[in-house]
Amino acid sequence: MDELNTATPQPATPQAAAPAPAPTAQAAPAAQGVKYASFGIRFVAALIDGILIAIISTLIKTLLGGENAPGFLDSVMGLASIVYYVFMISKYGATVGKKLMKIRVQNIDTGANLTFVEAILREFIGKLLSSIIFLLGYFWMLWDPKKQTWHDKIAKSIVVQQ
Repeated sequence: MDELNTATPQPATPQAAAPAPAPTAQAAPAAQGVKYASFGIRFVAALIDGILIAIISTLIKTLLGGENAPGFLDSVMGLASIVYYVFMISKYGATVGKKLMKIRVQNIDTGANLTFVEAILREFIGKLLSSIIFLLGYFWMLWDPKKQTWHDKIAKSIVVQQ
C-alpha cells in the first residue's frame, strides 16, 4: 500500500525586508491638488479686511476724542493692524476677510499655517516690498503659475481656496 505523502508545514522563515522604493520627483504635499485663490477673490478679502480695520480704527479714534485724538494714535492703529494680520495668518491661516471668502494662507511645502516669523515676513516686510514699485508685487500673481505675490514668495506661502 502506498503511503500517503503528507508534507508537514514548515515554519515561516523570516525574509529580509525589501528596500523601500526610491522616492520619485513629485510636487510637495501642500501643492498637490490645491486650487490657488484668484486675484479677484483675494482682492475682495483684502477689501473686507480694510473696511473692518477702518471701522474699528474710527470707533477707537472717536472714543478717544475724535479730531482731538492724539496724533500718535494713527501710528498705534497702523501697528495694531499689522498685529491683526500677523496673528490671524499665523494662528488661523486666514483673516476675517479671507475666512469669508473661503481662502487661506499656507506654507507652500507643508500646507500648515505660517509660523509667526513667516507671517511677519509676509505681512510686514513682504507687503512693503510688494508695494514699492507701483504695486507690482501684488500684480505678480496674475502671471505666476502658483498665483504667488512677492510677499507670498518671501514667506514661502500660497493662498488656496478651501
